[in-house]
Amino acid sequence: DNNALNVQQAMFAAPSEKMSFGESAVAELVLFRTNIILGLLKSNISVWLVESDSFWLKDPSAKVLSTEGDIVVMNGLSGTEKLPHGGFQLLRPTAATVSLWEKFVSGLTTAMQTPIKGKTIRAIDNAPQIMFRNLIEEQGSRLQVGWLPSQDFVAGYFFREKEIRTSVPDPTVLLNNYIIGNGNKILRAKEWGFWFLKEDGTCDDARPRTTFLG
Repeated sequence: DNNALNVQQAMFAAPSEKMSFGESAVAELVLFRTNIILGLLKSNISVWLVESDSFWLKDPSAKVLSTEGDIVVMNGLSGTEKLPHGGFQLLRPTAATVSLWEKFVSGLTTAMQTPIKGKTIRAIDNAPQIMFRNLIEEQGSRLQVGWLPSQDFVAGYFFREKEIRTSVPDPTVLLNNYIIGNGNKILRAKEWGFWFLKEDGTCDDARPRTTFLG
């Protein structure tokens, strides 16, 4: 059946149901996910990496898939400085992408040898993204990077900076980051009109679309 969906489950042994940002267990999860992605790329499978704490206000498929590059990323920062965001990437299984990802896995593995399990490691909270950016720069012209337009793909600084909201009135994808904790993410989603889950566990499709100029 050409329409069948084949799902393979990879188990991560989390130390508890809740993991806090900055704990070594979160870094271990990042490494676990990165190894899975490397395996997919080596199997000649494209990977569109997304995270659940984001708002897709419009279908981003056409914009993402039409952007050229071995990898396609969005900027995790505001302003002119660029930092590839780890939670929204299209990875095409080219030799350059596989080489980048092998180096990324190796770097994360080395970094994980120093923290003590279960202890906070806030000093490297942003280390994976910074490491990834540095590896991209080291690849030079061997790796083609496609950057998604910042007016369409926006990180969580959007919620903090009114100037950004004024300049980006109609985003396509909006990340619910720059905030720590699931509870805080849910509260923000409700405050901004992005929470569509009803008490009975179904989706409230009748909710009107939110505007952001406030």
